[in-house]
Amino acid sequence: MNRKNLLLSGDLACPPSEVFVFRSFTFFARRMCEYNVLVEVPWDFRDTYWSWFKDNFLLDNIEDFVAQDTSVEALRFSVPKLTCENLHYSLGKIGFDVRRYKIN
Repeated sequence: MNRKNLLLSGDLACPPSEVFVFRSFTFFARRMCEYNVLVEVPWDFRDTYWSWFKDNFLLDNIEDFVAQDTSVEALRFSVPKLTCENLHYSLGKIGFDVRRYKIN
């Protein structure tokens, strides 16, 4: 399967974003929209980010960490923060259509 890449900022997983909304977002991106989820971090702090993600159960749907300013062919997703209030909007921006999964 040839998946597209989705590039997220590592800061998007940290407060003021809601951690489990980030987890939900990456689940939908990987499982429903079939993206490889890449997280962009300052390379000198990748171990710190990795530990944060591990401690907050966020690694399940993350394909890899990449250095900031790395040239990666990917859809770059950016919002100030991920919260319950903007999750539906954010999923729509990456192509997830909730109406497709409507239960009758």
